[in-house]
Amino acid sequence: MTLKSAKDTKKEIMLNYNRDPQDWHVMVGKDNYGHTDTLITHSNELWILKEEIINPYKSLGFGIKKNITANLSNSGLKTFGYRPLPTDLSKNILEDKINTEMFKNIITKTLKNDPLPINNIKSEIAIQGPILHSPKPLQNFPDFTKQVDYELKQELDNLLSSKYPHLRSMYR
Repeated sequence: MTLKSAKDTKKEIMLNYNRDPQDWHVMVGKDNYGHTDTLITHSNELWILKEEIINPYKSLGFGIKKNITANLSNSGLKTFGYRPLPTDLSKNILEDKINTEMFKNIITKTLKNDPLPINNIKSEIAIQGPILHSPKPLQNFPDFTKQVDYELKQELDNLLSSKYPHLRSMYR
């Protein structure tokens, strides 16, 4: 178990996703300190990312990969992925020619399709998701996540204190 930057962890995840886009699950939430926690599973692999949003265009954080025994493939949850929309539907959405009910039907129908590697999507619009939101996503996984969470938080706090000390104010 080696800590990596969140940026490097995300690159690793995308490489794995593009090799095998089936059976991915993503869950996000905030910890008690306002950091974003992201849990990503694929088969028996779990990635945990802890990040601080620096500004709307930049986040800073760390990630870790762990092998787990649980596999969410048979959980009944819709799997995460990128799914293209047909061109005619994309045009209707872009030109605002659909109502809420039609949009719900498009999403439902699209989520029934298998996710594709990003480089195989040729349509103008693709749907990304679903992403599950949880107030405390780490609580949904085994006890080892408490130690991992602690390590990620410590490293993130150290990095933020050195690079962005103004974010570590007494008001946090």
